Amino acid sequence: MKIIFKEARIEDLENLLTLVYKFYEIGPADVLAEKLKTSVIELIANPQYGKAWLISVDNYIAGYIVLTFGFSIEYNGRDALVDEFFIDELYRGKGIGKKALEFVTEYSKNNGINSIHLEVKEKHNKTKKLYEREGFIKHNSLFMTKKLF
Repeated sequence: MKIIFKEARIEDLENLLTLVYKFYEIGPADVLAEKLKTSVIELIANPQYGKAWLISVDNYIAGYIVLTFGFSIEYNGRDALVDEFFIDELYRGKGIGKKALEFVTEYSKNNGINSIHLEVKEKHNKTKKLYEREGFIKHNSLFMTKKLF
């Protein structure tokens, strides 16, 4: 099984959006789809915000992972967030998620990022176990959001 991580460019937009819509369980006609498309285009056009990679397995685009960049006093400088991470159901349980996390970890180390954060739903036990095996730890704090749009 050959796994390739390709940084998403504007010419990859349709392939990436197909996966994003699967992740959100929506179709291109959904009201949310246009907002997601705008955000993906903004990310690709502004690499200082982060990176998105398409994950190909034996020439099939099986998923994507998005790493966005930030800064944290608590975590000694530059940090990153795995903002989105999706593997097509047909390809889950084959070690692709592990390889993707290893890939973004190596990318982060090579680019001066000191910490990587992610969020996972409480009910996703298999996913939580993968993240723990890859060195992510659960905190005694709660991730909270205030939308400004």
